[in-house]
Amino acid sequence: MRNILYFLILGLLVSVDATEQSTSIQAHYEIRDFKNSKQKLDGTNKVIELEHQLNRHNFKASYERTDTRTKFPIKEDLEVKKVFARYQYTINETWKLHTGFIHIDDNLVSTDGGKIYSLGTSYKVSKPLGFKLSAYYGDYDIMKTYQFDLKMVYKHQFSNIKSKTIIELKQINIRECQKGAICSNAEESYFTPGIKQSFSYFGNYVKAGAFFGKRTFAVMHDGFRVQHHAMEFDRTFMAGIGKKFNGFDASVNFIYQNAEELPMKNDDVEVRNVILSLAYSF
Repeated sequence: MRNILYFLILGLLVSVDATEQSTSIQAHYEIRDFKNSKQKLDGTNKVIELEHQLNRHNFKASYERTDTRTKFPIKEDLEVKKVFARYQYTINETWKLHTGFIHIDDNLVSTDGGKIYSLGTSYKVSKPLGFKLSAYYGDYDIMKTYQFDLKMVYKHQFSNIKSKTIIELKQINIRECQKGAICSNAEESYFTPGIKQSFSYFGNYVKAGAFFGKRTFAVMHDGFRVQHHAMEFDRTFMAGIGKKFNGFDASVNFIYQNAEELPMKNDDVEVRNVILSLAYSF
């Protein structure tokens, strides 16, 4: 929690000289359903996010609570709490730097107490084209994880339709895994490419995406999601629709994932997520 306090103090210090600022608050409600799982039935995920822009400084923090019904012989249902924080500094129109922190509180799984630290940079080649490089270090009692993300973003507009294409590459390395821990059946290295595409028209938008290749213990969504359970995902497909109006942004998203539960080598697990999101900017 000291890391979160650091971000808040830094925000107060830079806000003294702020002349341009904006704030957004976002809430997510997610329904999860597991098919062919030997551990999980279904569950919900609730997230509240706050983002504040102060001149060149951007602060973003979120709190996530996940409740999942488990199967016998697991005696308790799963309760997970996560805290995310990120600070980004805009150097100029071309370069940005960012750093972040994640803390995991899990009542059942040995990744409880895990901390993830991130550092990265963004480079804008031209108005439509940019690149982002992020590095994540996961400090768990049972293992250490190293993840590197390279992302290319290309924006284009034709007539009144805006297009954004994202191509993403993830490299995940797992080191110092304790013998017999939930990471024991994981590979030492994973490489996962992904692509996302969105179109917007007068505040209405649609988006879709996919990740191909296996991954586990992955940090997702620019450091604001982490898959800290021992599930090896090999396919992910996403789709969503939304609308922006009068400062609001409302959307419905669907995610399908195919995975293997590593501790018992249980293959062909399907995870279906439906996410309702509402944001307000002012």
